[in-house]
Amino acid sequence: LKSGSFSVARSASDHWTGVFETLIAASAGIPRYGPISEQIRGIPWRLASSHLMFDFASLNGWSVRGAIARSKPWKCSAKTCLNTQSVNPFMGAMYKMKFLFIESFFLGSHRLFAEGLAACSSHEIDILSMPGENWRWRMLGAALHVIEAVPSLEPYDGLIVSDLFNLSDFKTLVDQPCPPVLVYFHENQITYPQPPGDKGAFQLGIINISTALAADLVVFNSCFRRDAFLKAVPEFLDRGRDCKPKKIDRKIQKKSEVLYPGITLDNKITTPVPRQTQPPLIIWNHRWGYDKNAETFFEAIEALEAKGLDFRLALMGENFGKIPKAFETARHRFKSKIVQYGYVAKRPAYERWLQKGAIVVSTAIQENFGMSMVEAMIMGCAPLMPNRLAYPEILPEMYHEPFLYKNKYDLADKLSALVMNIGHNRTVRRQLTHEMQSFLWPNAVAGFDRVLEKLVV
Repeated sequence: LKSGSFSVARSASDHWTGVFETLIAASAGIPRYGPISEQIRGIPWRLASSHLMFDFASLNGWSVRGAIARSKPWKCSAKTCLNTQSVNPFMGAMYKMKFLFIESFFLGSHRLFAEGLAACSSHEIDILSMPGENWRWRMLGAALHVIEAVPSLEPYDGLIVSDLFNLSDFKTLVDQPCPPVLVYFHENQITYPQPPGDKGAFQLGIINISTALAADLVVFNSCFRRDAFLKAVPEFLDRGRDCKPKKIDRKIQKKSEVLYPGITLDNKITTPVPRQTQPPLIIWNHRWGYDKNAETFFEAIEALEAKGLDFRLALMGENFGKIPKAFETARHRFKSKIVQYGYVAKRPAYERWLQKGAIVVSTAIQENFGMSMVEAMIMGCAPLMPNRLAYPEILPEMYHEPFLYKNKYDLADKLSALVMNIGHNRTVRRQLTHEMQSFLWPNAVAGFDRVLEKLVV
């Protein structure tokens, strides 16, 4: 099915032609005359409820597959659906397509995104994943592993990958036809702040660019992420010594879209106004990495203590390897204030901490999107976020002044004000909870279903 027309690929046998013509014509509400290619093509469906399900396993050689042209006939599966969406725009996604999500770094926001999309999409999504570790090696070598582990791609209408995957390597080396591919950019290695002395970042940036070029559709998790990447591509490629490619950013831009990632929370826990603790509980729910800039956070906490303000701390978030010095120092200095120290592995327990929280703070210099902040806001925490990255995009403009800070001094002042007046902003927190629920997967998934359908049309 494509562009309002209907076509059926068939084998040499015409035995079932009359059966298909009769079924399709009857469902469409049109008389049956002559060949199906003449009668059905270009004629809109008249019945909004028409959604044919064929369960004819014996119809070998017929191909009725959703929204994708094949150069060879497909064997008819036990259940083959006719997608009437492309010929009736008022019907919605009637055909259930099948996708393979290849996630080479199955951890954190990457895992939450893949699992949330697979669980909530109206289409069937299988996940092929690798452990969430050695992320550089995942970018460099995951494709070599995946081509040996990937199942047959024939049943899939499309593939989904993320930015930590070398798609150009995969498409070159996989020994089977590859369906259309959507790549979702959580982040990119061109604008990612690299540790001092890191000399391997250039190659990772090239992988991001080649993956975007090899994909049929490129989806970024925010306008900030899209704009930063497209702006950086020409500057990045200009670092080459010679034979510098031109207009690569425009090629990527033409097939780019923006869709915010969905958020998964337990509906039984989500409440309009979460119970707050007294004194106020301040939440840190970010990875313990250098790019999250915890030093600035603890400076603001020291300022609270210097003013004699009472508070409690829940220091959560994942940590890989050695505990950063800033957290070791804070553990001793704020020992009497800390009620949770370390990663909370079980999701329900993590969400209960968010429910208890009064304030959530980010000091990140790099953030994929800000999912942890959105989670906390949905649970009723008042946020404090830097006026950069995707945060101004996430937060409605009416909340920018009280909850976005300009620098570390502004952070300290606004954090102090929140701690002193946490009981007076209940209405604002209730409004934020409502606003942020638009990010929950049931509310966000329609956009992803739309781009998946666009991918294979």
